[in-house]
Amino acid sequence: MKFILLYLITFLPIESLSYRDKDTLINQNIKATLNIEIGQLIGNKANEFFDIYNNIMKENANYFGNSKYENWATSKISLKIKYKEKFRLGIETAYYNSFFKDAYKDSAVRFSTLFERSHFQNINLTTIPVLFSFDYIPFYKSQFRTYYGIAIGLAMTNIRWEERVYSDVDLDIRQPGIQINDRIFSPSYRIYTGLELGFDKEEVRSFFGGLIFEIGISQVFRYYQFFKELNSQLYEPNSKLEKDIEFIPFYLSINLGISFNFYY
Repeated sequence: MKFILLYLITFLPIESLSYRDKDTLINQNIKATLNIEIGQLIGNKANEFFDIYNNIMKENANYFGNSKYENWATSKISLKIKYKEKFRLGIETAYYNSFFKDAYKDSAVRFSTLFERSHFQNINLTTIPVLFSFDYIPFYKSQFRTYYGIAIGLAMTNIRWEERVYSDVDLDIRQPGIQINDRIFSPSYRIYTGLELGFDKEEVRSFFGGLIFEIGISQVFRYYQFFKELNSQLYEPNSKLEKDIEFIPFYLSINLGISFNFYY
């Protein structure tokens, strides 16, 4: 919310000052724009997943290493076709990558024997949404144009969970290796607002359109049985580990980019 308020306070006055009474022939002939953007991704950490992970999978942990969760930079490409003066239809795809790693030791008594294990977890979640978009541009004659939009489609998610286990028990049922290596498709949508900082080019056609600043919020309706495989490797399986878990349902992206013009 702070980012949106900062955007409104900073850029709307600039946009109103750059408004023109009529469009030039050059701008009227723009058929489509291609936008290429990069930015920073901020994701929800999926409280349900980490509650189960910390309270069940690490129930007997007696040493905690450096647990780390992060979202890497995001990228997005979109093609937008002008539909009347204030509207655009388009298609876009993006790349989101989230990474979690952890290290811990646990211990338990089995058959009157105390044993210890060392666990090293690496979970990588790659999300590629493909969405159809609709833009509204209230001040389409301005050199600096604000736009608002919504995009709806599907997101492909690649899930990879690798666990390394070092145990002092012979024939331990907890096995190291790839616990999950799967791909799923989920419904997704994104709402966004942005500002196009057009270059001063009214009299000539220009392939380079302008700079873009955009803020967007995405939701992915993604559920998966993350702990099902590990549950089969426990001495005391837990039914809670068989349930579908919602993982990183929301992303906030803050992007900078450049647009390219295509003419009639």
